[in-house]
Amino acid sequence: MIVNQGTTVDWKAFLRKTRKGKSRFRRSPKEERTCDEIIFDSKAEMRHYEELKLRKLWGEIKDFERQVPLDLAGVIWTVDFMVEGKEGSIWGEEVKGRYKGKFRQQALREFRRNQKQVKRLYGLEVKLFER
Repeated sequence: MIVNQGTTVDWKAFLRKTRKGKSRFRRSPKEERTCDEIIFDSKAEMRHYEELKLRKLWGEIKDFERQVPLDLAGVIWTVDFMVEGKEGSIWGEEVKGRYKGKFRQQALREFRRNQKQVKRLYGLEVKLFER
């Protein structure tokens, strides 16, 4: 409940009525983003997870981990996947869906900034996969 100028507004109820339970982001339903009982942020991330599972099965990579938090000078950035190669090298993989216009530019600018910080602080390479 928020009190504003003598009136009380139940924001959760207001948002339920206006948005009708929809996310403000264009997202697929949970059923379409679920694999191995894991709900992913996007279908692109889910497909990349399935691809990494196959690469591990075929022996191209040793292992991978998802949603790895990294501390970038007080800001936590979560890399979608950290991958360990056959030879023991480690790198990050970030999956981005389809962005258009200024949202794409903003997402790429943010990714490049974080990519440089990860390289400087941890010495790790982070690769971008756009679907």
